[in-house]
Amino acid sequence: LLELGVAVGFIFGTYFLAKFKSHGYFWFMLGNIAAASLMMKQGYYLLMTQQLFSFCIVLDAYFVRKKKLGEKKAGRSDINIDYGN
Repeated sequence: LLELGVAVGFIFGTYFLAKFKSHGYFWFMLGNIAAASLMMKQGYYLLMTQQLFSFCIVLDAYFVRKKKLGEKKAGRSDINIDYGN
């Protein structure tokens, strides 16, 4: 079940981010948590820690994107984001 969570999380995360959908970040976080859980279950604590760091990076990327989109919607002209829309 954890292997399925890893695969689905990374596949859907990649797909949705390629389509400029911000919920792709949540799928990536699911993949990171599932991978960290799997590594912990197998006793690979260093790899588990790496997955948790990766989770934090994805979470930070989500908040950065959310902030930039909020500033773009507020009409700030100094932000140039092209999401292909």
